[in-house]
Amino acid sequence: MLFRSLRAHPLLDGGRLRADRLGRGLLSASIELQRWWVAGPIGVAPAAFLDTAPTSRRVSGHALNDVDAGFGIRLRIPGMSGTLRADVARGFRDRSAAFALVYDP
Repeated sequence: MLFRSLRAHPLLDGGRLRADRLGRGLLSASIELQRWWVAGPIGVAPAAFLDTAPTSRRVSGHALNDVDAGFGIRLRIPGMSGTLRADVARGFRDRSAAFALVYDP
């Protein structure tokens, strides 16, 4: 998922693309650990993650090498084909933080 590459540095801000996050070169990697339990009809999982995305050859400014870490919770609800995710993330470089509530089909 493109918009999930850095959870503390989203590409969208208020529905607008953040051009300061873009460059001609982008490499991203994420690792996420989850542990699922069944609570009645609902699947629940705590999650911890680490994201990295170096952005190079930016139009203005130097290359950015961001690393974000955080935790969240995952829900699988009967009748929904996907997963509901709630994440809290913090950036190591600039200490930016973000909360996201996302439906993952």
